[in-house]
Amino acid sequence: MQSESFNKKQMTTRAKLLYMGLILLGLYALILIIAYIKIFAFRSVAGNMDNMVIFTGLAGAVFGMFITLIVYGYMNSWHINLPMRKFFTMTAAMLFGYILCICVEDFNPYYMPLMFTAFLLISIVDKRDVLMCNIVLNTIVFITVYFEHDLIDSPYRSLDFVVLLGFGLTMGAILAYYLSGAVTRISFFVRSFILGIINVELMYLVSLLWHGFDFASSLLALSIINFGQIIIAIALQPVFESLFGLLTNAKLRELTDHSAPLLKRLIVEAPGTFNHCLSVASLAEVCAVAIGESALLTKACAYYHDIGKLTGPMYFAENQAAGENPHDNMLPEVSADILRKHTTFGYELCKSYKIPDEIAEITIQHHGTLPMILFYNKAKQLTDSDVDIRDYCYKGVTPRSKIAAIIMICDASEAAIRSMGKPTAEQVDKLLNTIIRDRIDLHQFDECDITLKDLEIIKETIKSAYGGLVHSRVRYPEGDVKK
Repeated sequence: MQSESFNKKQMTTRAKLLYMGLILLGLYALILIIAYIKIFAFRSVAGNMDNMVIFTGLAGAVFGMFITLIVYGYMNSWHINLPMRKFFTMTAAMLFGYILCICVEDFNPYYMPLMFTAFLLISIVDKRDVLMCNIVLNTIVFITVYFEHDLIDSPYRSLDFVVLLGFGLTMGAILAYYLSGAVTRISFFVRSFILGIINVELMYLVSLLWHGFDFASSLLALSIINFGQIIIAIALQPVFESLFGLLTNAKLRELTDHSAPLLKRLIVEAPGTFNHCLSVASLAEVCAVAIGESALLTKACAYYHDIGKLTGPMYFAENQAAGENPHDNMLPEVSADILRKHTTFGYELCKSYKIPDEIAEITIQHHGTLPMILFYNKAKQLTDSDVDIRDYCYKGVTPRSKIAAIIMICDASEAAIRSMGKPTAEQVDKLLNTIIRDRIDLHQFDECDITLKDLEIIKETIKSAYGGLVHSRVRYPEGDVKK
């Protein structure tokens, strides 16, 4: 069964934590090796025991930053929510950024592309993760170059490196929050260009006041470095996307375009389901924003959550003509089997069309293991013997993320609210309470990290948004327009 196959593919928390730990350990070892080669290979200081002791201190300081990163990751549920390919991308980006910085530093510490890693990661992972990676990377770069310049008696003062660290941390933080709102590559480039101008001006001002660098050459070099890191980061984003199978904003916009192959099929073969998906997406997006989840990813998941109904559109109410329901003449167990198959078929269909896992997995999670009460009750009416409700339950997987939980709630809410005609606010509130309570009682949210507070916010958000879903239209008067 597909749900069983899905479960087997899921990495256990312990295994995932171990794998992440090994990746970070490898990154730590590589950074120390690179730092040692950079500092000692081309210097005549390797044999000095005092310097080796200091290097041991550097290793300890870098290790402390990695511990900080690990603690942050654990506290923010990396071990649950972050796909391994994204985690691997983060470590690769930090290593790449570190190598660039210490190579460029040989020419001038002020030329180091301290924001390169943040530029590269901002469209790949959450802004909080970008911020933390930027902090860790800039601190490690600071430790390395401070130690190196102390050994070689450099003209650059300790305060230079403190200022550079401050620049890297501050501009990285601004970048993480400012660029997270960029939804197109053009918007990303424009905002990046503005940040680049500000960074060039500030860096040049500080370097000019302290060291009196040549105006033309220094400004040109700073401009090349700052705008070069932006261009390289933008150019590398699709490369990283393809290489690591990442789900970026650009990819999500591509998948949610109505000309996407699967959506085109849905529009033509199951227009009722397509309109239902649009309505669910409208609700799910605002709910995602309300609890701090990705609106664009949630929209994509909502668009594809019922894609499995392509297996037999006429068996689902939204695609049926008035008075025509094939289930009226079918045994309830047959009807239940047809309906439950749309989840597993949706997952298989998504995989065949190479839809990313984050979206494909929603198809078998949005109904979880919920019972189909309509057919269960019908079966009880047709027989005097006991009916096992498990025979009338979906065989999917319970939600494993907040987004999956949002889709589950919004899917049920949209259908139920629409069936009510013109419900009052009190009726909607009662309905939503029932939907959420039933799913809690049936343990549908046990495998995801959604909280009761999140559920309350989702409920209130749907209540606020439902008016746009079932709004009334102006009734135009009938009559002959001819005079």
